[in-house]
Amino acid sequence: MRQVKRVINANAGRHSAERNRDKFLTLTFAKNMTDIQQANRHFHNFVKKLRYRHGAFEYLGVPQIQWERYEKYGVKVWHYHVAVFGLPYVPQKELVETWGHGTVSIEAMESYENPGSYMARYMVKDFSGEELTGHRRFFTSQGLYRPEEIRAESVGEILKGLNIPEECKTYEVTYINNPLVGAVTYRHYDLRKRRQGREEGRVADSRATPGHVERGLQS
Repeated sequence: MRQVKRVINANAGRHSAERNRDKFLTLTFAKNMTDIQQANRHFHNFVKKLRYRHGAFEYLGVPQIQWERYEKYGVKVWHYHVAVFGLPYVPQKELVETWGHGTVSIEAMESYENPGSYMARYMVKDFSGEELTGHRRFFTSQGLYRPEEIRAESVGEILKGLNIPEECKTYEVTYINNPLVGAVTYRHYDLRKRRQGREEGRVADSRATPGHVERGLQS
């Protein structure tokens, strides 16, 4: 879950063109798709078709059981939440036709202050479930930017070295039950808000104890 959060936040906003806005897609099956291997094949075929028609783009996809459907009908049916970066505008009708197995919903990623946490929340119920034992809990394209981890004696030392102004901080939360180091403060910084406009598109995370910051770097 932490890896999903960091990868998405490191890639959000890198494609600034209006027709290449970052998106969240939800792919659902009209029929009861209970076989995770078959579901994964359909997902990867969908990505291949989109790339063939519209060129390369980056993505991170998370398979999840439709729990509301399970509670209502008692059948564990799969669907996918997908973060898409750099895909040109595609009409929803075409997305549905390309998917070919059910519905496709679209949301603009920019609507969420912390898109990584929004995506990772879909993994909560499935993280330790036996349905995904032996299977990947998420899929990524190879061209995504990967977070770079930086360590120092204190967060202040890291922030000073990176010249991150306070106005770049988007939110802060403290976790008090860490069994190893006690309270841990997690701060999220969006470096695109840097007033001087330098290093646009980078996203940094800092953690209070020990000093820890991440920046998006290309893999």
